Amino acid sequence: MKIRVLEVKEKGKVDLLSDPKPESSWCKDGVIRWVNVEHATKDELVDLLDNLNSKGEFIADLITGDNWYDWIEQDDFFVKANAAPTAWFKDEKWYHLVALPETIITIHKSEIPLMGEFIKRWWLDRPGPDHDMNSVMVHVVRTFIDEEAINFYRLRLEIEEHSEGLKQGDKRYTVEHLEALMTKCQHMLTVFYEYQVLAESLEFNLSIPISAESLSTVYRSKANLIKTFREGVEYLKQRLVELHNQHLMDQQGKTESRIRVLTIISAIFMPLTLIAGIYGMNFQNMPELDDTYAYFIVLAVMLTVAITMLGFFYKKGWFK
Repeated sequence: MKIRVLEVKEKGKVDLLSDPKPESSWCKDGVIRWVNVEHATKDELVDLLDNLNSKGEFIADLITGDNWYDWIEQDDFFVKANAAPTAWFKDEKWYHLVALPETIITIHKSEIPLMGEFIKRWWLDRPGPDHDMNSVMVHVVRTFIDEEAINFYRLRLEIEEHSEGLKQGDKRYTVEHLEALMTKCQHMLTVFYEYQVLAESLEFNLSIPISAESLSTVYRSKANLIKTFREGVEYLKQRLVELHNQHLMDQQGKTESRIRVLTIISAIFMPLTLIAGIYGMNFQNMPELDDTYAYFIVLAVMLTVAITMLGFFYKKGWFK
């Protein structure tokens, strides 16, 4: 199990603790914490949650069971299953967010290679959130959404680059790569949908310590942002389909061009083959065979036929 803990203190100060030992005092020492857990077994999750004075066995069953739970809320905690950002780990479908009094826990089934960069970029290299549970919760979800927004822009640029590469005939850009981008686009659309549902539905019960009326407004504004991104992904999907169809049409056009050239060559050689076949017959009475210039005459006739047919095909536009 890998644990990173961010402690949010007064005046936006944020400290990063690597692999600390969770303690029950965390729930009452006045420090708001975001605990990120990666690659944990069920027993490790139980110990972690029990050390934080929570229902470790019950919550761990929800998270590690065969069926993930979209939303579980009780007086002292809630659990929310969220779509894993495509920018982090392509094979992970879900992560879970657990909110306890003064502690927010995000739990990933696998280790996230880019998590360190994410924490540095969004938490350590800029002022942290205000020192209260609501602000930290907003910051956690908002940074996840913003991270996915960056990945969306990268995907859009990659698609445009791929489009230009196909137009230029660059062999590095293939139909297989295009289809992989379409799959990635579909995955991102699913993730954006899940984030939109989260942002539109996350309203805390005002009777528990982690509640705030302002959260609804904040999350709904992010939901509108995600909706815009989803519409953008839909546009990218349509563009990918157009590029895919255009590429197939280009390939079909090249194939038809080659077949047309072969057809012209075959058509020209058919009469020439006929003439050669006639004069290749072994008959005794073929007057032309005794003529001194017969060979040159036949060659001239064959050349004339070939040039005439080439001219005819050119005039008809078969070479365009």
